[in-house]
Amino acid sequence: MEPLTNAARREALDDYLRLYETGDSLRPASLPLPFDPVPAIQKVRWHLPFIEQMVSGELREVTNELNQWKGALRRWDAWNRVLASRDEDRRWAVQWEFMEPIPYQSMFQPSSARDRFTFAATNALHQAHLTITPGRKDLLLGDPTSPAERQFFPPRRERERQLARYARAWTSGPEFMKALHAIDDKTNKQATADFRNRASHAIAPRFSGGYTQAVTRRRIQAKGPIQQSDGTFREEAIPGKMIVEYGFGGTPPLDLVEVWKGNCVQLELATGCFKRYVKLLEQATAGMPTERSMP
Repeated sequence: MEPLTNAARREALDDYLRLYETGDSLRPASLPLPFDPVPAIQKVRWHLPFIEQMVSGELREVTNELNQWKGALRRWDAWNRVLASRDEDRRWAVQWEFMEPIPYQSMFQPSSARDRFTFAATNALHQAHLTITPGRKDLLLGDPTSPAERQFFPPRRERERQLARYARAWTSGPEFMKALHAIDDKTNKQATADFRNRASHAIAPRFSGGYTQAVTRRRIQAKGPIQQSDGTFREEAIPGKMIVEYGFGGTPPLDLVEVWKGNCVQLELATGCFKRYVKLLEQATAGMPTERSMP
């Protein structure tokens, strides 16, 4: 791959800016999500002062991250179009120098969005329960229960089970949980070669070209010839015995256009989850006393 000349850099940036500045055709659509979609958060009376700032502040952060993700996908779309207009060598150079951080970061967003929703919704619904149920214990999964313990972060599955218990107090809770579970599901992991986990804990797949981890290692159950009742032998799993298997395989590269499409689908799912979270918050706050109704 030949390095880009300054003229080639300017040409690529000019093409990108032209697309981005006149970006009516870029996807997803640019309209951002609303910043304060649940005004009631500020109007009801929580069990403690400043809780409304916690709930509204975390909702705003969820909103900010989704809007930022949408902007990144639009920039990714523009760069995809710039790359499509160049030959292979120039395409590689432009991708490496200008574009690659955008898809790399965006590929983390489905998993991050799911965990952010879980975090924010758990806090909000826990505070709602404390407000409407006097005497309820203020304890969340992961909290230390003695001075000798430390705060810990439970696995996703356990955190989502806790959230489901809190959410089922409202009729919109199951709908929200269904939308949450749709984000970063097995289909997304398969389509991206589990990019987020590989990038965090091993070696991520490349974009556009080149295999990673050509030699693979895994520990599997051993197999061997087992004699059958008729005297013949058949290869079967050997109970209780494990072996280490090495082989050639590798992780193929991800196509930038295809994974962009998949990432757009994940954003749509996250946006749907956002709308259901707003509905859940509206329902939760509707059952709480307002400032004016308090003596």
